[in-house]
Amino acid sequence: MGACAIYTAIPDTRFVEDVLACFDLDSRVETANIEARGWQRFGLGRLAVMALAEVFTPASHLELVRALRGKGSYDAFTPARAHYTGLPVCDVVDPRWPRSAALATIVGCSPATYYGWHRRSSGGVAIIERELVGAGLDQLRARDPSTIPSDDFLRTRAVAQMLIEWLTAAHSRGDHVVLHWEMG
Repeated sequence: MGACAIYTAIPDTRFVEDVLACFDLDSRVETANIEARGWQRFGLGRLAVMALAEVFTPASHLELVRALRGKGSYDAFTPARAHYTGLPVCDVVDPRWPRSAALATIVGCSPATYYGWHRRSSGGVAIIERELVGAGLDQLRARDPSTIPSDDFLRTRAVAQMLIEWLTAAHSRGDHVVLHWEMG
């Protein structure tokens, strides 16, 4: 599997360790365990994550995000970034990212909670609390879909709509979201 973001909706944050335990298994067993518990999953590839982050980044940070995306610096779009740069792995706070509920639902930045580093996938894990899922949805929905670019390769507008639909279902169930990064 290439680098990607995996979103898992869970009813209670007590299940975060269970989600991480599932990631330690063979992918077929992992999927079966997730499905058996009734948890819903959604995944986005690294290019889609970077495109969405660019679309929903405020103008104050847009130049930097475009530069990082242009270099293919996927790790800069993840909580895993702390590991690669030698920063303490304890918080998602990163001065490159503005505090934004929309971006928290896409990349797991502040105000999402950084949960830790996952050894098997070499990726970070962030928790997006149910209240933050709702606030992020409000910000994502506030963007006029016709202003989201949609090129032939990424279809960013369609990806944004799929993420909004998945987050809407998670929010309507009152779920928290575990955002796990596979660094592939």
